[in-house]
This record gives sequence, structure tokens and C-alpha cells, in this order.
Amino acid sequence: MRSFDYVVIGGGSAGCVVAARLASESDASVLLLELGERGEDNPETLIVDGYKDAFINDRVMWSKYTTPQPGCLGKSMFVGSGRGLGGSGAINAMVYLRSSVSDFDDWGVPSWRWSEVVGD
Repeated sequence: MRSFDYVVIGGGSAGCVVAARLASESDASVLLLELGERGEDNPETLIVDGYKDAFINDRVMWSKYTTPQPGCLGKSMFVGSGRGLGGSGAINAMVYLRSSVSDFDDWGVPSWRWSEVVGD
């Protein structure tokens, strides 16, 4: 059986970055484990319009439900998360939301202030 210096479990956005960093900055052997498939095998992960189809495809989405929620009349709510290389980042409809000015400034890191990062 082959052994590895590092085993990264989960090939989501963070897991892929961690595995790549470990592999590129050392001579260590790295194994990245991901239960899901490659994005190339699922068109839902490659096109913007595929996002809606990901919700009904168990190959790219873990279908999870919350416990009954008092604020939702006692009903359970769907909470899906990405499955496969890239994790939820692979099914995010290629959409992002930039944080507010106060979010950047409240971090307290001078080089990450809104004026430094965005420059507006």
C-alpha cells in the first residue's frame, strides 16, 4: 500500500488549494481525496445555466436538509452543497458578491482596506 506525507480530504475550493500548495512548495507526497466527480464529466459545473440543473443531480450536489426550523413553520429546509472537484465553488453559477466597504475596513488589516483592495 502506498503512503503519503499529507492526505487532504475533500476536493472543494479550499481542499484543492491546500493540496496544490503542499505539492508545489515541498517534495512531500500529497493525496487529495474527493468522493465526487470531475467537473468535466458534468455540464452543470461548466455553464452558467447549469446551476439550476445541479440541484436535481446527486452526482454534483449533496442533498441535505436541516432539522425542522421554528422560523419556517416547523419545516425542514434544503441545504445543498457541492460534490466533486471544486465543491460548492463548482456549482455557484459563476456569481459572486463583493463585500461592503465596512466588511473590508472592519477586518483591521491596513492592506485589505476597501481603498487598497478596490480603489473606488
